[in-house]
Amino acid sequence: MGDSIRDGGLFTASARLAELANDSARLDRARERFGDSPPSYSSQPSGTTTRSHSLNPATEEAQRYEQRRVQLTLECRASLPREQWDAETIEEAHRIVQAGANDGTYLYVPDATALPPEEIIDQASEVVTRRWKAQGIWDEKWKEMHPQGSEVPCGPWKHERPLEINPESQARAGQLAFQHADKREASRPFHQFIYQVSAERERSREALRVQGPNEVDPANINTIAYEKVKGRWVKRGIWDRHWGILPGMNWKHEQDFQKILLEEAGPEPVATYERDGFEAQNGISKSAPFADGNFSAGRHARRATTTASSIWTRRIT
Repeated sequence: MGDSIRDGGLFTASARLAELANDSARLDRARERFGDSPPSYSSQPSGTTTRSHSLNPATEEAQRYEQRRVQLTLECRASLPREQWDAETIEEAHRIVQAGANDGTYLYVPDATALPPEEIIDQASEVVTRRWKAQGIWDEKWKEMHPQGSEVPCGPWKHERPLEINPESQARAGQLAFQHADKREASRPFHQFIYQVSAERERSREALRVQGPNEVDPANINTIAYEKVKGRWVKRGIWDRHWGILPGMNWKHEQDFQKILLEEAGPEPVATYERDGFEAQNGISKSAPFADGNFSAGRHARRATTTASSIWTRRIT
C-alpha cells in the first residue's frame, strides 16, 4: 500500500494533486483514464475455482446474533478475577483523582471516560490489592500461576478451585475443612456484593461527616450504597439479570455459556460471521471463551494511560 497518513502520505497526496492541477494536459489524461468503464468480468478457465478473501456475507439476523454473542462473551469474561481487579483499579483511580480535585491537587479533572495517569493507576492497584487481601478473596496462588510471577490475579477465584485439605490429624480434618471452605466462599458474588455495599456505606458516612447532610441523606444511606454498587456491577456487565435483590452464588463465567447464549440470543442462524479474526485477535478460545488468558479490557486500558495522562494537570507546589 502507498504512503500512510501517519507517515505523511496525506501531505504527499496533496502535493501530487496540486501538481496535477497545474498540468492541464496531464489532468485531462487522468480524467479520461478514470472515466473509462471497467473491463467486463471474465470467469476463470474451466477446472479452476475462485475463492473470495472477504468475510462470508451474513443476514441482518446473523449480524444481530453475532453482536449479541460477542457481548455475552465479554460480559461473562468480566466476572473473572483479573477483569474485576482491572475494573476496580480504574474505579479506585478515579476516586483518588476526585479526592485530589477536591483538595486542589489537580486543577483539571476530565470526565469518567478518561484514564488517570499511570502513577495513579499503580497507586489504585495497590489499594485494590490490599482491599482484596483484607476481604479474603486474594489468592496467593495467583503469583505462582502468573508467567512472570507478578502480584496480579491470574487464575480462577478461590471457590472455583478444588478443595485442598492437608489436616495434621484425622480428628481435626472436619474443623480444617470448615475453616478453609469459609475462606473460599468470600469470592462468590453474594459475599463480594455484601462487602462492597458495606464499604460504600462507610464512604457515604464519611462524606456525611465531612460535607454534611446536603451531600448524603442519612435516612437513605443504605439504599444509596446498594444502588451505587449494583449500578457499577450492571455497568461492568457482571450483574446477572436472573438474580433477585441480591446476587446469587455463581458468577456468569461459571455457568454454561451455550445455555446462556441460547436463552439470550436464540438459536444460531444459518448464515454467520467469520468470527476467527475477532477471537484470535482478542485471545478468546471458542471452546473455552472464559479461560483466564491474555485478553483483558482493563489491561489494554492500562497500556493506554501514558497517552491519556497528557490531559491531566497536577498543581505544582
